[in-house]
Amino acid sequence: MNARLLLTMLLLASALSLSAQKYKVDTVFYNQTGEVIKGEVTEYSTFEIRAVDKKGRIQGSSIRYTKTGRVVELTYYNKGEKNGEYERYNPLGNVMVSGVFDKDKRVGAWATMDVKGKIIQVTDYGDKGDQEQVYDTFSWAEDMIDLPDSLANRQVFLKVEEKPSFPGGNKEWSMFLRDNLNDPEEAKRNKYNGAVYLTFAVLKNGLVANPVVVESPHPSLTKEALRVLRKSPNWNPGTSDGEPIDSEMQIRIVFRTK
Repeated sequence: MNARLLLTMLLLASALSLSAQKYKVDTVFYNQTGEVIKGEVTEYSTFEIRAVDKKGRIQGSSIRYTKTGRVVELTYYNKGEKNGEYERYNPLGNVMVSGVFDKDKRVGAWATMDVKGKIIQVTDYGDKGDQEQVYDTFSWAEDMIDLPDSLANRQVFLKVEEKPSFPGGNKEWSMFLRDNLNDPEEAKRNKYNGAVYLTFAVLKNGLVANPVVVESPHPSLTKEALRVLRKSPNWNPGTSDGEPIDSEMQIRIVFRTK
């Protein structure tokens, strides 16, 4: 189990102990077809641990495991609706699918990765979850590079001559953060400060995909930094030989809570 998931479980347990009157721990079992097992559980494929309020609504993080204890997926809820980051994991423990839910709808860019964590496909659901466009991040390079079949469906980044950039440059990025970045209540109460370092892909159409946290002072700041990055408009893509390409970017988002 990776450190992030372990921390999520510890935070969930802490939150439940502090608000025992509001929430209870609920465990749900699933069969091999993904259906919830009702009644007595004699055989199951996966099980899920989550917090439920008095109205039976799931709240906070929900983690699903296999019978052997391997984490399958992590989902965040708000009053019974999927709301926030979602991650599904492969048998090696690496992220296989990553995206964001907003009121039970998939929104923004959802990335699908291979076993080594490289993006092989991105699906854009739009800001309201009512659009769907699929981008194969390898197909654009097929006519440019002669690769063996064993490397098919692997993400390819060419040498970047001009790095990706936020529309309008650093000044506009600073203004975007000023207008959209919030100080989480937990961070303000405990005076958590510092920089969250993120890496992410900027596809050749400007779409931001697969953000990964490299370093962060606290999970509450991590969550807010990811939210703001996913909210940002399409970036200016990197270029190679004057042509837009898929490339990687690293930024830092600084929090100065009061």
